[in-house]
Amino acid sequence: MAGDLLRDQGCLLQDGIAGVRLELVLAAICALVLGCKRCCEAEGLRRPWADFLLDASKQLVGLLWANLLSTWGLSALTSERKGSGCDWLWACTMTEATLGVLVEYLLLHALSGALSWLSGVRTRARKVDLLREELDLDPALTAQQVLVAACAERGLEPLGTLSEQVDHLLDELGLGCELPEAPVADFRSGDYRDLWGGLVARKYVKQLLVWLACIAGMKCAVLMFMDQFTEAFASLAEVLLVPVSWDPNLQLVAVAALTPCCAEAFQVWITDEFLQKDGLPVTEFGLRMARQAARLWERLSARRSSSRGRHDHLQQVLLRPDAAKEAVEQGRGEAWPQPKATRNGALGMLPGGSSNTVADEAPPAAEAPATGVPPGVHGPRPAEQRGVPETQRRGGEPPAQAPPPHEEKLQEASAGQAQEQRLLGLEERLTARELELQRRLQELEDMQRWLAEQSARVQPPSPEPSTDAGSQRSTALPPPPTLSGAPGSLESPPGPAAVIPKGVKAQTRCAVPLAGDSDLHRARPPPQQALSGDSLDRKIAVLEAKIAELDLTRGVEAAISEFQAAGDGVIQEFLDGGRFCAGLASRAPPSAGLHRGR
Repeated sequence: MAGDLLRDQGCLLQDGIAGVRLELVLAAICALVLGCKRCCEAEGLRRPWADFLLDASKQLVGLLWANLLSTWGLSALTSERKGSGCDWLWACTMTEATLGVLVEYLLLHALSGALSWLSGVRTRARKVDLLREELDLDPALTAQQVLVAACAERGLEPLGTLSEQVDHLLDELGLGCELPEAPVADFRSGDYRDLWGGLVARKYVKQLLVWLACIAGMKCAVLMFMDQFTEAFASLAEVLLVPVSWDPNLQLVAVAALTPCCAEAFQVWITDEFLQKDGLPVTEFGLRMARQAARLWERLSARRSSSRGRHDHLQQVLLRPDAAKEAVEQGRGEAWPQPKATRNGALGMLPGGSSNTVADEAPPAAEAPATGVPPGVHGPRPAEQRGVPETQRRGGEPPAQAPPPHEEKLQEASAGQAQEQRLLGLEERLTARELELQRRLQELEDMQRWLAEQSARVQPPSPEPSTDAGSQRSTALPPPPTLSGAPGSLESPPGPAAVIPKGVKAQTRCAVPLAGDSDLHRARPPPQQALSGDSLDRKIAVLEAKIAELDLTRGVEAAISEFQAAGDGVIQEFLDGGRFCAGLASRAPPSAGLHRGR
């Protein structure tokens, strides 16, 4: 029917054997394109050959189904139209290859989702019936009531969705293996295998039927759409086929042979993207199309702005004063002729654009140069004047030339980048300074804690209480200090402790009260805390080294002075405690040495 209509309109389709050959060529092109597409895929993303052949077979069967529908009249070729048949054939072919692919994509996802949902509902109903039979419940109960009764009987708490609860109850009862595999995944495009990796013919047949239904729906949608905009499609096709419309044979070859081959190649490539397993989703497809459109628009905008900038620059050059003169002077090196006033009142031309009002008479015609320059026009100017602008030859300064707009934009962009770099550098330096201050403050806090620990640990030795006469208990005092200056001697030089402020000395002495004679043996310090001049010197040196490292602001310097005063008080406390212990040792009875060995 479509062939007869096109034959009447002047675009003869090949019938019989020639038409069959054309269809075979189209099928071969589709197979070749699909093979090339699989070879172009990444190594880890390639489908197995079995899955690839099943996907390709769905497209080939769909191509035959589309031709059969066109033969039955379900095509836009049978609609009323204006213009030649070749124009309308080209419009129908291109519409099905572009808009038809989008319609097939949407129909495939819609039908697959709807059928999967219906299959899930049927599977859940079968599971609920199995629970009802196993627990011997009333058949009039709904699925929710059956679920509540089963959970109450098994002592389980219902959690999750209805399907998850039913599956959990079946697993508890040991009935999960009695049901076959859920047919929900049968309509997932490109998934032809079961849980063990074997091919399932049932899945392929269901998906093939869904795909054929999508093709039929696409044919109907394109037919209705083109019937509404017949004149627009015919006019557009007529305009686009102008380059081949001068020869009917060339137009027939371009419309009936070249266009279907190119359109089918494009169609099968795009269709394979969403027919395969885990194909392109709808959202990703829309994002890709939007990304490509935005990239194309950016390229067009950049090209338009660059051409506009070149046009503005050229316009400024052409409208600038003396632009033509400078171009001639710089390009040829010849003088721009200027009018001159001669003695006889005739206007001549001065070389180099001179502004003299009175000049010599023009040379006679016999003295004209042999280069063909007419009389009254001198030859090239001297070499020292070539390439010099007119304003400089006259003694003035050249006019200020404004840079072109694109150069101004580049300069502004470079200045902005330099400013950003400077700001970033300042921010980095400020951040480094803040980190350094935080580190020094942390060291100061550590120093404060260390001084507090030392002041709390070092206390003057308080004597233990005296024992009764009948008791055999006695406590040995520390060894008396020696006078040889060895470790443990109290005669070693005190070092910086000699310059302690009076106020700090009074505070430290008041803060550490001396114990009476009755408390001599109460809290003797441990042996590892014995007082010595060398240990005091080491602690003083460590304290001075840590204080010397602190180089902070005025507030920190005040804190350092306070810590130095506190350190001096600790040192004085050490010295006072040592002298006190020395006095106790000198007053100790002779029998105290007997207990020292214990």
